[in-house]
Amino acid sequence: HMFLFKLSLAITDAIAGKILEAKATEVNKLFELLRLDAKHFPDRLEEESGFFSGIVKAAKEMELDAGEVKGVRESQMAALQEKLVQVRKKEQELKDAADSDDEIVFSDEDEDEEDEAERLARLAAA
Repeated sequence: HMFLFKLSLAITDAIAGKILEAKATEVNKLFELLRLDAKHFPDRLEEESGFFSGIVKAAKEMELDAGEVKGVRESQMAALQEKLVQVRKKEQELKDAADSDDEIVFSDEDEDEEDEAERLARLAAA
């Protein structure tokens, strides 16, 4: 797994400029860049500059401490779990609020409306 992590970092490093040029609304473009889509990185780049083999070489030469990576992974997982707890708590609060008896009552929906038969009888007597 460590090589895949290094490869991901090498790819990100190699395309950082293009990532930064992308607009925040261009999510599809970001995914195209991250998967090294031929639309942005044609095969000729390898022949011209060794682009793809350069990424693999950078990944192989990268030095990462496995313990440090594990520590970062664990701290990020803990942060994600905390955020998940907060989201679930907020979802429950919203659900409880939706289930409460505090309803909006519109003026044409009075709770003490008279029975339809009583209303018709009253109108007929008038």
